[in-house]
Amino acid sequence: MPMTQANLIASTLDRIISALLTNPGILLADFDCFSRRNRDQILKWNSNSLDRVERCIHEVIYDQVCRRPDAQAVCAWDGNFTFRELDAAADKLAEQLIQLGVGPEVRVPLCFDKSVSTTIRNSHARRSN
Repeated sequence: MPMTQANLIASTLDRIISALLTNPGILLADFDCFSRRNRDQILKWNSNSLDRVERCIHEVIYDQVCRRPDAQAVCAWDGNFTFRELDAAADKLAEQLIQLGVGPEVRVPLCFDKSVSTTIRNSHARRSN
């Protein structure tokens, strides 16, 4: 574990222990365990502004499919996908949606547990548009 990360964890634990010693009856909902050191580090990590990308996420993913088809695209608790596998699974989902009458500008509500399949559901737009 890098020293910066260890220091951030120690800072958070210090904040929690201090708060519990000061106010043992504090409710978790009323407690902010995010230390000043954590805030400062996040601001430092995010201090470089990024260029704005005027593209849809499915286009960005498809570029990676073309450039690095066998590179790992998704690593989740319940599975992994290369960009090629992600593209194939997204195509399969898009075909099923098209058969159900889904097309451009048709909203499809999504409700699912976070899993490896989350990325597939968010990558299908290329084929259904």
